Amino acid sequence: MPQENYFQHEALDRCSIIASILGTQLIDHPYIQSTKAIKAKLLKAEKLINEAYQQIGRSKVSNSRVSAVMERLAEKSHVSD
Repeated sequence: MPQENYFQHEALDRCSIIASILGTQLIDHPYIQSTKAIKAKLLKAEKLINEAYQQIGRSKVSNSRVSAVMERLAEKSHVSD
């Protein structure tokens, strides 16, 4: 699997995990179910994560672009150490 496909797959997986946790562990929680305003916000967040999942699946990002982002993130982590 080319590296950019790996990163795309990884991003899809992260969205899936977050949407699942948001739904099963938070939105389905009895407290959240009893609060309309909070539940509405969390449902909106879940919808946005699912939309991002679909967009990630359709997008094409070059390996060089992903590598450049990774390098910037690595530099930031070294600065904060």
